[in-house]
Amino acid sequence: MRTVVTVLALLSTAYGQPSNGDGRRIEDADVLIQFSVMPEAVFNLARMTDVARRFLETSAATHKMAVLIAYDNRDVAAHEAANCEGSYRQWRLLYDHFPHVPLAAAQVISFSQDATLRLRTSEGAIRQMVVSGTDPTEFSSEGTRFEILHANGRVRSIFDGCSPGTVDPVLYLRTTARLDKNLCERVTSQLAARLGKRHVEVSFANSRWFPCDGRFPLLYPFGPAEPQLSEEDYYALQGFSCLVSCSGESRCGKWEFRRPHKERAVE
Repeated sequence: MRTVVTVLALLSTAYGQPSNGDGRRIEDADVLIQFSVMPEAVFNLARMTDVARRFLETSAATHKMAVLIAYDNRDVAAHEAANCEGSYRQWRLLYDHFPHVPLAAAQVISFSQDATLRLRTSEGAIRQMVVSGTDPTEFSSEGTRFEILHANGRVRSIFDGCSPGTVDPVLYLRTTARLDKNLCERVTSQLAARLGKRHVEVSFANSRWFPCDGRFPLLYPFGPAEPQLSEEDYYALQGFSCLVSCSGESRCGKWEFRRPHKERAVE
């Protein structure tokens, strides 16, 4: 698990991506997260656009945030939910054992009337199109551009201290700007207000890598191909993890990976 420098009660161990690859959903009155495994033939722009529109016209229409996460392979979907304890050796083991099959995936992200579709075909082509309103995944705050790479959710437990059973939006943001704690706290509060949710969790980075986080894909499907992380690059990753606590206050802590004392380099 990431080492959080500022001590925060940030995350529970439950996470939204289904580890068995089966289709399922988590939802409350405001948030819907739907996981699906679909036939490979559906993963083209025309057919997946139809799927997205049907999704938005049915149960998603009544939620402030609705997300559809789809893969064409049950084994791939299961391996994408790669939760680990933070060492490069553990992450590399998961990465190396990812199924050696074409990766086809889709995600629909809807914030009220604004919705976008991201698609990766089995040939590796990546497409993105606005399905309704404007693109909710790109926005500016205080002159800084942010991209929502991935949206997920988690069900609050009794150990969170308030609102058990409700679903927290879990968002992963990338920016090329320098990150700092105060900016991330303000953006987290803005996203909570935008979604009309009392609680949200937001992670920030300058890359498309959020390793060992079971709610973020092990292999991110919707960006250009990137080389495997080296051990040095892995331990150089850092960012901020933020949440809106029971008090309504946005709090962030810096995350990074600390090299285990006796871990040897991985060839």
